[in-house]
Amino acid sequence: MTDAGKDGSLTDRFQSAVDGWLKEETASDAKMPVIFFGRDRQDRSSYNGALRAGAPGWNAFWYRGGIEARQSNGLPLAAVE
Repeated sequence: MTDAGKDGSLTDRFQSAVDGWLKEETASDAKMPVIFFGRDRQDRSSYNGALRAGAPGWNAFWYRGGIEARQSNGLPLAAVE
């Protein structure tokens, strides 16, 4: 979801949009791991996204190194459709 990690509050209107999007993408399976990552380890939006997902109980993880770390370690990337 674009901007899942935007600044705000865990009680703002956007929080319910993130929760709704996760329900759609996972068929409401809150146990399914959801991993957030940004450009690099300095990109904190992915951390915020993981916080937003974890607050209502999603199995959320933050991949701190982001795309940069995956590429430098030779790990695959795939576009999300």
